[in-house]
Amino acid sequence: MFRTDSQTEKSLAKIHESLVINYLAANLNFRNVPLKEFMDDFEKKILLASLHQTNGNQKKAAVMLSLKPTALFEKMRKHGIRARRKKLSEKTTAEHIQKKE
Repeated sequence: MFRTDSQTEKSLAKIHESLVINYLAANLNFRNVPLKEFMDDFEKKILLASLHQTNGNQKKAAVMLSLKPTALFEKMRKHGIRARRKKLSEKTTAEHIQKKE
């Protein structure tokens, strides 16, 4: 089931509110968490999650994030993220080995 534009807007508004609350809570609990540090950490988590969802496929992750592949690559470099596509699954690898024998 797909969300309507109205549902998506409400969901995004809740996410924005949650981010603000989390940043303010972090500042109250730990004092003086720089906004840039907080946002960089959040951006890195989003990049890692999108790469995980796409099995390390940077082009698909860029599409998912509405970024150009070069922009995604630059953000990955900024955060020290090196991604590779996942290797063949264990089952596929085992089947390949058995065929060779």
